[in-house]
Amino acid sequence: PTAGGTIVTLTGDFPPSARALRCRFTDSRSVSEVFSSSADGAFECTAPPGTAGSAALEVSINGAQWHAAPSFSYYEEPTVGALSPPILPAGSACLVALELGAALPSGPDYAPKCRFAGKEGASEVATGTLAEGDTAVRCTTPATGVADGPIGVELSLNGQQYTDTSADLFFYAPHHVLSVSPSSGSSLGGTTVTVTGAGFVDFMHP
Repeated sequence: PTAGGTIVTLTGDFPPSARALRCRFTDSRSVSEVFSSSADGAFECTAPPGTAGSAALEVSINGAQWHAAPSFSYYEEPTVGALSPPILPAGSACLVALELGAALPSGPDYAPKCRFAGKEGASEVATGTLAEGDTAVRCTTPATGVADGPIGVELSLNGQQYTDTSADLFFYAPHHVLSVSPSSGSSLGGTTVTVTGAGFVDFMHP
C-alpha cells in the first residue's frame, strides 16, 4: 500500500563478500530512500511510503553503485464495505463476497487474502479470488463460526498488510423446519404459508 511498510524479499546471485546490501525505492514524486537488508542469498527491504503505481526498485551490494531490479507496485489501500451474505450458519465453510465499491488492482502482483478475526485475538486467513475490474473479493469462510457474536473480516492485497477497516460477519445456530402449512396454493400466488420449526432467529443487519 502507499502507506509503505511492505517487507520485500529479493533473491539473486550476490557475492559472499558483500557487506552493504541495500535496496532503494524510487518514483517520480518522492526522494529515494535506502534501507538495510540481510544476506544468505536473499535479503529483505521495507518499502517506504510512495504513490500509487509502479516504482523503480534498485539494489546495491556496496552502497554506492545501484542496479535495476524488478519494479515494485504501490496501491491505494481499499476501504472495506458490505459483506454478502452478512450472516451464515455456524460451523459451515461458505463463500462470501467482500464488497469494496471500487475496482481493485488485479494481476500477478496481487494476492488477495481475507482475514477472519476470531475471539481472543485468534484469526484465520483464506486466499481470495479477484478478477480484472472486480469490486469485490471472494473468500471461503472458516468452518469455525459460533453464534454468539460477529467476527471482523479484513482484506489484504499483498498477503502482508491488512485494511484498517473491516466488515462484520454474523453466524447463527442451525435451524430445523418441521412443517409447512398449507403445502399447496394457487399458481397466482398470495397464499400465506406458515413454517413451523426450531432455531429460527430474527436477524437484521446493523
